[in-house]
Amino acid sequence: MSLLALLMLTFKLQAIRVELDEPESALRLALPLLTALFGYQLLLSIGPPGAPLLFMLGVLLAMNARVTYWALRLAWRQRALSGYGIALAFGLMVAAYLVRLINIGLGRFDAEILSQGYDAFLLALASLIGIILSNIAWLGLALERLVRAQVVAAAS
Repeated sequence: MSLLALLMLTFKLQAIRVELDEPESALRLALPLLTALFGYQLLLSIGPPGAPLLFMLGVLLAMNARVTYWALRLAWRQRALSGYGIALAFGLMVAAYLVRLINIGLGRFDAEILSQGYDAFLLALASLIGIILSNIAWLGLALERLVRAQVVAAAS
């Protein structure tokens, strides 16, 4: 499941960067994925219990933060309101991952993916809402682009 989340975040990040005409190279996209998977497997085999989950939560938090940053750049550069929606969606997930990591770090909940804590529910809910909101914002981005093109066409 973490692999799918990492792939989704990588594709979202690349889509935003392509929209900004600043795509990342295939190597720059693949290297963080491979490093994260290698680190996770290494911690599974030699790390203490809970370390693989903490590592992956940190990686997912960092990737969500990157997408949030680039979505904000998209919103600023293109004056696209939908870019703020994308940034809000992924920022919400950053906050949820941060709460989860803090609670595990403070020992409030076990470092297990299926814990019973409120933070696990918050993370699942934030992910669900964030994904839905970001997809709606992507549609809004396309609509904004279409309206801008129509305005330019009408003006000329």
